[in-house]
Amino acid sequence: MPGTITHLQSDRKNPKRPSILLNGTVAFPAHVDAVIRHELHAGQALSAETPQAVLAADAERKAYDRAVTYLGHKPRTEHEVRQKLWRAGYDPDAVTQVISTLCAQSYLDDAAYAECYVAARFRNHGFGLRRLRAELRRRGVAAELIDSALAQLSYEDIIDGASWLVQKYGPRLLQEPSPHVRMKKLMDYLRLRGYDADVARLVIDQWGHQHDP
Repeated sequence: MPGTITHLQSDRKNPKRPSILLNGTVAFPAHVDAVIRHELHAGQALSAETPQAVLAADAERKAYDRAVTYLGHKPRTEHEVRQKLWRAGYDPDAVTQVISTLCAQSYLDDAAYAECYVAARFRNHGFGLRRLRAELRRRGVAAELIDSALAQLSYEDIIDGASWLVQKYGPRLLQEPSPHVRMKKLMDYLRLRGYDADVARLVIDQWGHQHDP
């Protein structure tokens, strides 16, 4: 698409995406960032390669805007943003560059995300290590970052979390006449929420001593 830029025509509906006119004819729109990056101006002769480079920069900007909008709803991981952009059909090279830019700008930070996620999910729901690890893994967080985030929870924290769940759920089972059935239901409840058998058994035994005759 070689030619000479005769005019950069602004769009009243989207002033950040002027149209580039080559030889008096609208050739393509581009985000103003792409225009600035390639120093486009009236009278400039474009090589065959320049329009493709401008369009690539424009596509990158579109992907960036889409990612920022997605991040505006709540924090996300790199994996979640990458998957969102891929599903939207953006070029993989543009997606890679956008992820790099967002990380440099601290819009994406998987380490901070994992730490906040663990703290919030443990505080609000009392989930155990296995549940928290599985949820972060599904969100694409690297194993070493997950380990670091989970390390903020001490053994005492884990015991307290499991005990809190048992105190919350246990009273619903007091009408069950069989202690064995009560204990099994509590064990299943804690295992589902990410607690190992040893921790679950410890807090359930403590609760049982308080409520069984």
